[in-house]
Amino acid sequence: MTAREKALSKLWTDRCTVTVREAKTDPQTHITDFVPRVLFIDVPCRLSFQTLSAADSGSAAALTQSVKLFLSNAYEVPEGSQITVTRQGKTLTFVRAGLPGVYAYHQEIMLEPAERWA
Repeated sequence: MTAREKALSKLWTDRCTVTVREAKTDPQTHITDFVPRVLFIDVPCRLSFQTLSAADSGSAAALTQSVKLFLSNAYEVPEGSQITVTRQGKTLTFVRAGLPGVYAYHQEIMLEPAERWA
């Protein structure tokens, strides 16, 4: 790990676990079901929250929240993964949305709240 990576990783005070759904076929019934499989456990990361306001033609502006995960480039997080983040003793669950922004020493992944993991 380079000095820049070490310095950046000191900012990662949160921890995340990444889970994917994997197709598994029963050999007797030949029915395929999707079962969860953990890819990474307790990985250092950092969540960033940003509140965005959208001007609306109505009387009130709508507020939305953008959530971004900062993570080392050493981990590949497939689209649609469930990401559970532990931050200050609280557990938050998200799904990955879109392609990650990949930089020299880290990646940034846009997240959405996991209302229902499809």
